[in-house]
Amino acid sequence: MKLTAEERIDYLRAVWDVFKAKAKTKRDMTNSEYYMATRWLDHPTDREDVLGNLITETIPLVVICRAIEDFEGKPNRLEALAVPVEKAYAQWRQSMGITHELE
Repeated sequence: MKLTAEERIDYLRAVWDVFKAKAKTKRDMTNSEYYMATRWLDHPTDREDVLGNLITETIPLVVICRAIEDFEGKPNRLEALAVPVEKAYAQWRQSMGITHELE
């Protein structure tokens, strides 16, 4: 299911709000942090559609928020959460019984 533009904005705002609370910062999102958040929004898979285009899927917001909350210490940048989010996503997929491999 593709998200609408408004849903995409809400998703990115939610990620940033949770990050800001964890990092105890009020600063704006940088371009590289925006890129990181959109990678979670449009997460690449190893699957292709009938036209050969790479299929993307959205990492559930609850998975990202949990990974941010579980991060030990104070993250200075959203990019510091890339590995914890990927690990949390892999665990979530396994617990949901999703078997196709990710890139």
